[in-house]
Amino acid sequence: MLAAALAADSIPAQEANGYLELIVGHDEVRTEDSAGRREDRQSDSLLQRYSLDLVWRLYPNLQVVVGGIFERDAVTLEQELGKSRTTQRKIRPYITAALQTAMYSATTAYYRNQDELSTGGLTAGAVQEIYNSTVGWRPERLPSLLVRFIRTNDFDLDRRIQDSTTDTLDLVSEYQPADFLQLYYRGARENFDDRLSDLLVRGTSHAGRVTYGDSWWDQRVQAGGEYNVNYRETEVLASGGGEVVTVLFPLRGLSDITDTPDLGALVPNPALIDGDRTASAVINLGLPPLGGDERPRNIGLDLAGGVTLNTLQVWVDRELPPEIANSFSWDIYTSPDNLAWVLRQTVFPADFRVFEKRFEIRFADLTTRYVKAVVAPLARSVTDAAAFPDILVTECSAALRTSAMDARGRSSRTSQFLTSSVRARILNHPSLDYEWSYFARDDGVGPAIYTLSNGLSLRHAFNPVYSLAARVAREDSRETEGNRVTYLYSTSVRAVPYQTLQNSLVFSGRSSEINGESSNGASVFLYSTAELYRGVNANLGLGYSAATEANGVRTENTRVNAQTTLVPHRTMALNLLYQDNTGTSRGGTLAGERRVGTRAGQASLTYRPLSTLYLFFSYRTEHVIRFGDRFIRNYSMSWSPFRDGSLQVLFSYDDAYQSNTESQSRIFSPRVRWNITERWYAELACQRSDFDSALETRKTDSLTGSMRILF
Repeated sequence: MLAAALAADSIPAQEANGYLELIVGHDEVRTEDSAGRREDRQSDSLLQRYSLDLVWRLYPNLQVVVGGIFERDAVTLEQELGKSRTTQRKIRPYITAALQTAMYSATTAYYRNQDELSTGGLTAGAVQEIYNSTVGWRPERLPSLLVRFIRTNDFDLDRRIQDSTTDTLDLVSEYQPADFLQLYYRGARENFDDRLSDLLVRGTSHAGRVTYGDSWWDQRVQAGGEYNVNYRETEVLASGGGEVVTVLFPLRGLSDITDTPDLGALVPNPALIDGDRTASAVINLGLPPLGGDERPRNIGLDLAGGVTLNTLQVWVDRELPPEIANSFSWDIYTSPDNLAWVLRQTVFPADFRVFEKRFEIRFADLTTRYVKAVVAPLARSVTDAAAFPDILVTECSAALRTSAMDARGRSSRTSQFLTSSVRARILNHPSLDYEWSYFARDDGVGPAIYTLSNGLSLRHAFNPVYSLAARVAREDSRETEGNRVTYLYSTSVRAVPYQTLQNSLVFSGRSSEINGESSNGASVFLYSTAELYRGVNANLGLGYSAATEANGVRTENTRVNAQTTLVPHRTMALNLLYQDNTGTSRGGTLAGERRVGTRAGQASLTYRPLSTLYLFFSYRTEHVIRFGDRFIRNYSMSWSPFRDGSLQVLFSYDDAYQSNTESQSRIFSPRVRWNITERWYAELACQRSDFDSALETRKTDSLTGSMRILF
C-alpha cells in the first residue's frame, strides 16, 4: 500500500519530512564466573533506520498522510561455539486520511507493524495489521455522536503460532444539557476469533455515565455525584484451547516511590486509569540520573472490594528491546486497607508486548481490594541502560484470565457505581462545614457494598502564625466481610513563625467495628522545613503510628526523615540524609514478632567548578531488617570542553560499589559529536565498562559511530 501510494502520480506531496539514521557498532565482552569458566564474545552491528512522511492537503479540511519507518539491524556474533549472524527488521508503514470541520469529522487509517528475526537460516516474525475508521458529529447544544470500527489482525509469518482477528464496533455519545449535568453513553460490539485455538468470543457491552455538580447560596452548599452502569454479555464458543480475558474496572489508580513496600499507603494517581495510554502517569522506570531516586516504584489499583485477578498490565510510552524489558523484576503485593501489604509473588521477567508497548504480569489467582506491582528502576549494569533514561508508565489495568473451556457458553454481567457528596457551610469564622458522602458498588458478582459518611470539618487561622484544621466523621459501610462502623478523626496544627520556618503537627486516628470485632489505629507526624542560613536548608519528619486489627495483631511504625542541604558556594552543594522507617507486628494470630523496615544514611556532594566540568560523589549506608547491612558508593565526573560549539566533546566516568553483593561497576565513556548543520550530525562514542561481583567478572568494550540526517 505504501509503495502504491508513493508511486501515484496524481498530485505531488505538499510536504515531506523524515530522517535517515545509521549506527555502526563493535562490542567485545569477556566474562569469567566464580568457578573460573571464561567466555569471550565479540559482535559487529549495523543499524539502518529510515523514516518518511508525505502530506497532502487536498482541501482545507482534508489531509492525507502516507508514511512509515523501516529499520534493519544486522548483528554478527563470534564466540567459542562459532560465528552467527542475526538480522532483525522492523517495518511500520501507514496511511491516514482525515476530514475535520467544526461539526463533523471522519478518519480512516491503515497501520502495519511487522517484526522479523532471521538467524541460522531460519526466519520468524510477527505482524499486526490495524484498520481504523471513525465518523464523528458534534452539533452545537445537541448530543455528539462518534462511530468507530477497528479491525486488528495478529499473526506470525507462517500463521502457526498466532492467527487471530479482533473486530470492535462502538458508538459513543456525549451530551451536556446544562453546565451542571453531563451524560455519556458507549455501546460496543466485539468479536475475537482465534483460528489456531478454534476460539470465538462475542461480546456486547453498554456503558452509561451521569455526572452532576452544582452549588447554591454563594457556594455555601455544594453537591456532586456520578453514576456509572455497565452491562456486558459474552458468548464463548470454544472447542480447543485459548483463554478468555475479563477486564476489571478499578476505582482508583495508586502509586508511590518507597523502599519499604510492606508499609504505608499509596497516594491516588488518576492518570493510571484514565484510558490514555500515551500520556505519562509521572512514574519513570528508566535509568535514574546520578544522585537520582533509585527506590522502587509502586504501581497499584484500588479494586473497590474483594475482586479475583491474576494479571496486571502496565503500559509504557516506548518500545523496549528484550534486554531492557527482561531486566525488570515485579513483586506483587496485596492489602485489605492500603496500609499493611503482603508480598504474594515475584514475576521475572514479565512478558513485554512490543506492538502494544506494555508489560503483562501474570501470577496465581488473588482475591483482594488493593493490589500493587513493585519494580525497581532500570539498573545501571544492564546493557545499553544509558540509552533509556525515560521509560514512562502511562496506564495500568487488571484482568482475570480463565480457560476458554471453563468460560464456554453465554454469560452476562451488570455492574453499577455511585459516588455522591454534599458540603454545606455552617459557619464562616471559624470555617465549619458539614460533609456527607455516599459510595456504592455492585459488580454483579459479589455482594453489593456501600459506604455512607457523615462528618464535620473545621478550619481556623488564629493569627498569621498559627492555624488549625480538624475533622471528625462516622462511616457506615457494608463490605464483603460484613457491616462495619468506623469513626475517623484528625487534627493538624500549622505554625509559620517566619517565612524561612514552617512546622506542621498532624494527629489522626480511626476506630471501627465489624461483626462484633473491633480494630483501631492512631498516628502522629511532625513536619518541619527551615532555611537556617542562606544556602543552608533543613527538613525534618518524625512520625509514629499504631494499629490493632480485628485478629488481635498490633502493628507499630516509626518514621524519621531528616535532610540537610548545604550550598557553601554556587558551584558546590552537599546533601545529608537520614531515614529510619521500621514496623513491628506482634500478638493475635502472629506467632512471635515480625519486623520490617530500613535505616539509612546518605551523603552526596556535587561540584561544578566550571560550566563544562561536573563532579559527583555519594555514599549511602543501609540496614534492611530482613536482608542485613550494605553500603553503596558512587562517584562520577563529566567534562565537556567545547559545550557550545559545533564540535562537542564529552568525557564521563562512573564508579559504583554495593557491599551486599560485593559488586563494583566502572564505566568510562568518551564521546565526540559534530553538528554539521542544524539537521545533520555525526557522533563517535566508545565505552569501557568493568563489572565485578562475587559471582562473575565482566569486561565490555564498545565502539559506536552514528549519523542522523533530518529532512
